[in-house]
Amino acid sequence: MPDSVSNGTFIAYLADDGDTKAITYTGTWAHLSVGWNESYLDTGTTGDIGSKAALTFEGSIIAAVAAIPAGLSDADAQNAPNVSFAVDGGAATTATVNAFNSTSFLYLNRALAVGQHTVTLTVLEQTDAFPFALDFFVYAGPYDVTVPVGDTQPLSDNGSASSTGFLNGLLPDIEKAESKSSGPPVGPIVGGVIGGLALIGIVSLVVWYLFIRPRRRGGRPFFYAPAKISDILSSEIVDTKPQPYPLTQPTPGAPTRSMSQVPSLAPTRQNTYAQSESELEQGLESVSGSSGYGYGAGMGMGMGRQDKGPLASPPPATYHADSGIRFTAGGSGADPLVDVPPTYSSN
Repeated sequence: MPDSVSNGTFIAYLADDGDTKAITYTGTWAHLSVGWNESYLDTGTTGDIGSKAALTFEGSIIAAVAAIPAGLSDADAQNAPNVSFAVDGGAATTATVNAFNSTSFLYLNRALAVGQHTVTLTVLEQTDAFPFALDFFVYAGPYDVTVPVGDTQPLSDNGSASSTGFLNGLLPDIEKAESKSSGPPVGPIVGGVIGGLALIGIVSLVVWYLFIRPRRRGGRPFFYAPAKISDILSSEIVDTKPQPYPLTQPTPGAPTRSMSQVPSLAPTRQNTYAQSESELEQGLESVSGSSGYGYGAGMGMGMGRQDKGPLASPPPATYHADSGIRFTAGGSGADPLVDVPPTYSSN
């Protein structure tokens, strides 16, 4: 039976290259116990191009390690062998031997489901100076898998690498791969829990700030009592007082203009104005003929008595509201204009 080592969760088995009951070789292979730089039990099995080696196992992880020839030059190391691995007849994966690390995995598959699988190795390229040599297969699975077939190989310290130490050195990588492939997604779970707690805290803070905090202070957020109309009107009523406006008195000595200084109208406008004036006088004479009022020439209005009429005494004087300005007939030789206050009658 192949050597094994466990970590309390799953068990790893090592199938050495010389275990022909566990490994099935097809093609040309040679099992050598000398000439290796470092290998398990100081053995290695070389194969020609096209040769195959197959292993059937129970587990979820499979790996392979190659043996490195001793005394390999740097030039020969550049022409490292190439091989391919296929699981259960699936797509093949190409791998190249690392001449400077004999304990590294040549091939490692961590994505298998727990159960029985068959891995097949095929030699693709090699040289006489640097041939491909299989050192061992190592696979891992839970405790309840079927015990693999094969010869019982003693754990020996006679080789350059202890079998027990070698398996324990490989196991941490297998254990890490097993935890990644079969364990629950711890990262997303923890992130979801932290995010949920943060969301609950934010919602609680918003509820407290908008509802609980204003109630403790005796108020309600965004709700206010209706205002009274009297309160609004009282704030808008303002006593209105008239503002005194100073009367403007004529300044003594201010220049006054006489009628002679008023610019004359154009001839066409003078004719129109004279015609309008004559029509106005005729209308006024016809209207006021019965009341005893007469109008002089020009725009000036005189209050002369009429000599004609059946009445022995003149009619009572009637005063009209006007500007108080009087003009003399003819508009020439008159005194300067004087602001005369208007006179009103009791009627």
